[in-house]
Amino acid sequence: MNKLIASLLLLITIMVLIPNISRAETTILKVPENTEEAQSFLSDIWTKMKNIIPGEMERLWKQEVLPMWKKMMDVWSKWWDTSIQPWLENVWDKIMSLLGKEVEKRKPYIEEEFQKEKDEFIEEADQRIPDQGRSLWEKFKELIQ
Repeated sequence: MNKLIASLLLLITIMVLIPNISRAETTILKVPENTEEAQSFLSDIWTKMKNIIPGEMERLWKQEVLPMWKKMMDVWSKWWDTSIQPWLENVWDKIMSLLGKEVEKRKPYIEEEFQKEKDEFIEEADQRIPDQGRSLWEKFKELIQ
């Protein structure tokens, strides 16, 4: 199996390199003779790069990066759904069954304590806000006078 993979990789590498080697031999760059030629050459390269790079980046993103991330997400989701999620659900069910029994035992005590806290809060509010019976309009009239 490893020999087959190695052979395929070698074959693909050769198929990619041979056309590029022949193309590289025919393309010979002319060395600029003065600064004006160098400047125009660099500006040409710069304009070509500005036109080519955004399209290449978009193509790479859509054809290479996104499919790879989607595949990784699918693998992660399948692994999570088959191994981690059932275990977590089992643990959660056990915790909730234990807590549910304890809450049912303590429910009357909790309701009694809640009622006490509520009464204390109402008494405290009455002491702190003695003029709660007055309307907003009456309070505003007092401020004006």
